[in-house]
Amino acid sequence: MVATGIAIGLPLNTYGRFAPRSTLAGKHQLRTNASVVDADYRGELRLVLANLKDQPYRLEKGERITQLIIEKIDNREL
Repeated sequence: MVATGIAIGLPLNTYGRFAPRSTLAGKHQLRTNASVVDADYRGELRLVLANLKDQPYRLEKGERITQLIIEKIDNREL
């Protein structure tokens, strides 16, 4: 788990999804797991990262490790 120090409030009928950044995913093989943020969540955003390489990777303060995509939820009846 990686603490971000960031807390946000998403609009109703949306959710946030963390997506891996291409450099970390491709070059360093770090993946973002458990990546959904519900609209009513108000705590600190924490990331679950998986290192798929055999060697450790040290995150540096200020390093861009993910991107948050906010998506609208379609609540129409199916």
